[in-house]
Amino acid sequence: MDVLDTFAVVVRHFASPFSLIGVAIFVFIGVHPTLIRSGILKSVSAKKSSPIFGFLQRYRAWIAFLLIMVGFGFAPWKTHLAANAKVDVDAIVDTLTRKHAAELEMAGKRIEEARGQLQAMIEAVSELARQSAGPGASAGVKDALRQLVKGDTRAAERIFEEALDRREAKGMTPLSEAAAARHLGALAFLRDLRKAREAYRKATRLDPKNEGGWLGLGNSAASLGLWAEAEDAFRQYLSLLRRTGSDGAILTGHREMGDVLLAQGKRAAALESYRSGIAVAEQLAAEDPRCEIWQSIRSEFYDRIGDVLVAQGEEIAALKHYRAGMAITVRLAMLSPGNPLWQRDVWLSYDRIGDVLLAQGKGTAALENYRAGLAIAERLTASDPGVAVWQRELSVSHNKIGDVLAASGELAAALESYRAGRAIREHLSASDLRNVVWQRDLSISHGRIGDVLLAQGNGAAALESYRSAMAIAARLAASDPGNTTLWYDLSISHNKIGDVLTARGELAAALENYRAGMDIAARIVKSDPGNADWQRNLAVSFWRLAGYPGSDVSWSDVARVFEDLNRRDILTPGELPYLTEARRRASGKPPQ
Repeated sequence: MDVLDTFAVVVRHFASPFSLIGVAIFVFIGVHPTLIRSGILKSVSAKKSSPIFGFLQRYRAWIAFLLIMVGFGFAPWKTHLAANAKVDVDAIVDTLTRKHAAELEMAGKRIEEARGQLQAMIEAVSELARQSAGPGASAGVKDALRQLVKGDTRAAERIFEEALDRREAKGMTPLSEAAAARHLGALAFLRDLRKAREAYRKATRLDPKNEGGWLGLGNSAASLGLWAEAEDAFRQYLSLLRRTGSDGAILTGHREMGDVLLAQGKRAAALESYRSGIAVAEQLAAEDPRCEIWQSIRSEFYDRIGDVLVAQGEEIAALKHYRAGMAITVRLAMLSPGNPLWQRDVWLSYDRIGDVLLAQGKGTAALENYRAGLAIAERLTASDPGVAVWQRELSVSHNKIGDVLAASGELAAALESYRAGRAIREHLSASDLRNVVWQRDLSISHGRIGDVLLAQGNGAAALESYRSAMAIAARLAASDPGNTTLWYDLSISHNKIGDVLTARGELAAALENYRAGMDIAARIVKSDPGNADWQRNLAVSFWRLAGYPGSDVSWSDVARVFEDLNRRDILTPGELPYLTEARRRASGKPPQ
């Protein structure tokens, strides 16, 4: 180290105000006699001076020395305090969930239901906080925490990726590698589901007895529409919990398993899983009636049982369960009127009940429920316009009202509702062009508006709206080739454009779109044969192409597809007439 380097090290300590004051006193001590001799200052004796001035004059050298020493110690002490500052883990996780609420919703995780993923995030952030407080904490860890405070997980993900690379190179224990992989998966879940899935797959290979790895794998696989893989992961999760799991974790397992089974059309098994969950929730709520969490979970299970019953065509029983769940949320909202989550649950209960009433053909009653929910939605969003997930759900409420109005032939009013929903979605999507959920929502709104315009006989405007929807869907699918949900949307857009072109007599262009839609539908079904929605979409593609000029799809092909869906219990009661009609046409009878 040369003279300049030494000076650079020493001079940093004089940045403290204590050191600067001490130096100033030393300088003053040196020039003080000269100032007196020159007559600039008058000499003051100890007897004539005040006690404080006398003390300072007598011990000025020692005071200056002590101030300089305090200044030298100030910088290391400040660094120590910064390094050991308490990290508010809960605040960071709250920021992450709020910023990424839309991604959680896209992944099928309402914030208040995503308890397992939230706990995994808490563990990941806590590990970074622990590292930042330790000796020799890296600048990268501290920067990652600063970025997490802003809602950005990328730097934190890199920390755990680097940790995995180091541990693999050094041959560290599988358990420590598995922990790093789980932390990586928890953070990546918010923005990159495939990365999260790979991290969790690694974690379960390294530590198959850790239930957190299986829960994360199940959640990420389910969010990608990989239902069979998700089902297997949740089975492993529940198997581990039966020995050592907490009540809350067991409830999560039954809920997630039921969701995955229902998505595959396994309604009886889903109902069994939900009923197992509600039995536990009822017992816990009875033991502690004042616990709002147990009451809320009871409501969740009532709603999910209602979902299965709707899928089975048992609307009356479904309505009973939805109303039972709503009674709980209304009571919670009355007990805690300042809790917006309970208000939101009441709003969503109105929507569910409206859905059943609409399916029963009770459009007026459904509209009343949707409008009651919309009133709560508008009140909540007005109270806090910055909550993007509420804004998004407000757009959904507008769409539901539009659906009822469209079904009742009130097309102008329906168009107004759909456009109100689209305006919200345009604002959200413009605020974050990288947010896939909001971009996808806007595509869906364009599609709904196109449906009404087509029903009004405005084919040109409908085609324009459908093409706007398809442009977004195509861009999203191309940017994320592994996301089958986005490809499913693109398949739907092709079919709708094909319908308009058929009505305009542009049969060759229509056939091209129908085939494109069918190719996509077949591809995504092959990736996960257990997905009931994708199976239905493929069946619809067969239906459109049967007997179409230039198509080689026959009504026998359509009948075979629908027979297979019925045999696997995928068709709902409302879809059975399509099977009957396909059989008629396959036998050569004219359409009814």
